[in-house]
Amino acid sequence: MLKEQAQLFSKLMMISDLLIVGCALFISISFYLADISTVHRFNSGAEYFSYVFAAFVWVACLRYYDGYHSNRRTPYSKLIIQIIKSVITATLIFSMGLFTFNSKIFNSKFVLLVFLITLTALLLERILLTIFLRKIRKRGYNYRQVLIAGSGKRARNFAKLLESHKEWGIRCIGFVDDLKKKVGEIDGKPFMGALDDLEEVLDNHVVDEVVFCLPRNWISKLEKYVVLCEHVGVNVFITLDFFNINIARSRLSKLGGLPILCLESIPSHPFQLMLKRGMDIAISLLFLIILSPLFLMATIIIKLNSKGSVFFGQERCGQNGRKFTMWKFRTMVPNADQLKSDLVHLNEESGPVFKIKDDPRLIPKGKLLRKFSIDELPQLLNVLKGEMSIVGPRPPVPREVENYDRWQRRRLSLRPGLTCLWQVTARNKVSFEDWVRLDLEYIDNWSLGLDIKIIFMTIPAILRGTGV
Repeated sequence: MLKEQAQLFSKLMMISDLLIVGCALFISISFYLADISTVHRFNSGAEYFSYVFAAFVWVACLRYYDGYHSNRRTPYSKLIIQIIKSVITATLIFSMGLFTFNSKIFNSKFVLLVFLITLTALLLERILLTIFLRKIRKRGYNYRQVLIAGSGKRARNFAKLLESHKEWGIRCIGFVDDLKKKVGEIDGKPFMGALDDLEEVLDNHVVDEVVFCLPRNWISKLEKYVVLCEHVGVNVFITLDFFNINIARSRLSKLGGLPILCLESIPSHPFQLMLKRGMDIAISLLFLIILSPLFLMATIIIKLNSKGSVFFGQERCGQNGRKFTMWKFRTMVPNADQLKSDLVHLNEESGPVFKIKDDPRLIPKGKLLRKFSIDELPQLLNVLKGEMSIVGPRPPVPREVENYDRWQRRRLSLRPGLTCLWQVTARNKVSFEDWVRLDLEYIDNWSLGLDIKIIFMTIPAILRGTGV
């Protein structure tokens, strides 16, 4: 019954959104046409109707971003982001349609007006409706009754979680479990019998959902109880906190119809990652053009001070250990790798990293190229090819990775970059372990905003000339 109500509510929300967006578009057009000079260029009848019909684009985008799923447990921040994404996407599609069909009303002022009015209207609708629904659920209306299978710490914590969030509209009616001794109550909720009594409990009580909070060694025994719930049409949930993980986030997915539990230890935001890749391409192309005089200057310096190739290609480890050739302007003598074994005692870094401030292998003016990171510029080509990103952990050489501790390998889980957190905060003044911790801090807190912040922090770090 509650599922049917949810489907009905979803359809009513779609109708409400169509009316709201239709009105918002009508208001946008009316405001725009307040400028008397544009009235004669607008065919009011058919064109008004076509713009109001465009409200379906907004509803389709809301549906795409899960705007019609239950918001019982959705935090307000996620709800707002959901609406913003939907309105941005719908406005872009709407603008492309206006441009394609050469609409006389299409310009940036009108598009901005549409964006602001539809965004404001939908945000007000969703937030006010969510507040209203959560208030009535707290008063005991529109709730789901849940039976918890299990009585251990995880089961009791789950019941307390439901109790502390009454606005979710989920009420625990009791517990079932195979306890050795019978008890009357568990944390104030009735103990309703053993797992083998589940059929009787479902027959004699109103149960909308059964949540299994049992130890992982019970997984093989759950099938008959799950099938029993399926037969009587009761939804089943199985808590998945079987593993003591601190970083990975759990997510359910499907592959060929097969349900899969994903434990993600890296950022998984397809839309933002797509924007990050687009930003990489745009910035690398822009800088390759703007900094072409520096490329020419570096080429002349290297040719005047050393024989051999201008560029130096070195095998590096990319995302999850993928090998690729990273390019730099050559700042050392051609046989620098062969000389490295004789200079190990001069290494100034801890851990597997090898670095010498006054490296004797440097060519004349090579230190200058390194000081202002000019030698790193050819890596813009690696960014363009997709082997690197503008922002990300620096790519290590394979022999360094071979000496990593297990926890340090997680810095390879993101695409490597030209700059990262440790370069703008410490810049060669930290130990290798602190360097890795800063990389992991970046991975755990990744966002497009953080990338943009690091890019702007990189510029003064380079101008200070603290590279080696």
